[in-house]
Amino acid sequence: MKRNKLKIVTLSLLVVSVLLSTTFMSKGVSAVATAHLGEGFDSFNTATWAKSDGWTNGGMFNCTWRANNVNFSNGLMTLTLNNDTQGGTKPYATGEYRSNDTYGYGLFQTNMKPAKNSGIVSSFFTYTGPGDNTPWDEIDIEFLGKDTTKVQFNYFTNGVGNHEYLYNLGFDASTSFHTYAFNWQPTYIAWLVDGKEVYRATSSIPSHPGKIMMNLWPGTGVDGWLGAFNGATPIYAYYDWVSYDPTTTATATNLALNKTATESSEEAAANAAKYAFDGNSGTRWSSQFSDAQWLAVDLGAAKTVSRVKLNWEAAYGKGYKIQVSSNGTTWTDVYTTTTSDGGIDDISFNSVSTRYVRMYGTQRSTVYGYSLWDFEVY
Repeated sequence: MKRNKLKIVTLSLLVVSVLLSTTFMSKGVSAVATAHLGEGFDSFNTATWAKSDGWTNGGMFNCTWRANNVNFSNGLMTLTLNNDTQGGTKPYATGEYRSNDTYGYGLFQTNMKPAKNSGIVSSFFTYTGPGDNTPWDEIDIEFLGKDTTKVQFNYFTNGVGNHEYLYNLGFDASTSFHTYAFNWQPTYIAWLVDGKEVYRATSSIPSHPGKIMMNLWPGTGVDGWLGAFNGATPIYAYYDWVSYDPTTTATATNLALNKTATESSEEAAANAAKYAFDGNSGTRWSSQFSDAQWLAVDLGAAKTVSRVKLNWEAAYGKGYKIQVSSNGTTWTDVYTTTTSDGGIDDISFNSVSTRYVRMYGTQRSTVYGYSLWDFEVY
């Protein structure tokens, strides 16, 4: 939040709001999940998720949570903000979806399209607090509807926040789906947009597992932060998928290390495809000087994959796709960018079972080809 005078007021309101809401939503201590979670939002999955229903957080939240405002269709979850017609104490009804279990250190991701309108927030976050018999710990990704070309990151540790950071996306998030994530570790939180780390916090990191939550809400009394809500309804926020991958004590295994590689072309024998997979960051693959070019690896058998790490040489791909295939012939896109800035691209996506993984370059950044020191798959 970039609002110095409002920080103390807003924090006080939020403390009251959270304490009030835990009175309604407390159900005792939740189980701590330790396995991968992948949710495609094909339907209401009651084994994993719950719809908030019939209460209000109070304070700055000018709405009542209603189960009917969380809906599923065509592989999307839609949260709807509209007028409340069920006699609540607030003028508006809206949706909130929360996990039944809590989740600790790991990578939290969602593919979503937030709502655009002054005075509202679309969010993806983790939360635990007094209703769960824990201190208030929270990690946030928030879209302020007044300007969806930016995203706000924040976190609370034992009820202390004021860690807001506003990141300029370079695109309007309300017009298309993108992947937003945070990697929560004991010593840091790293926020990512479309697989690229864009911000990192390293002080006073929260430690208590929290529920995964998504909501859409209109504010009141915080116009300096959100802008004034004009009462426009209905308003929608869309979520395509959510995933969680826990931190393990074992070092992640690079599934592509020393595996069979193929390519569209190579600049020279010394820059063959295999050198991007040899574990040596002093050797590299480099293509001919044209678009499009590709580099692929055969993992040897079907593997569960959710992450690719590219270490680019100076001749990087500004535009490229990460693709997967079960047979090495028919490819499916799992990630696309047109704005890479080179260096290391650490890309996360919804887990998929695949044998082949490919980088398909669509736009070079230089007059030279595509050149990778390392191509790792996890």
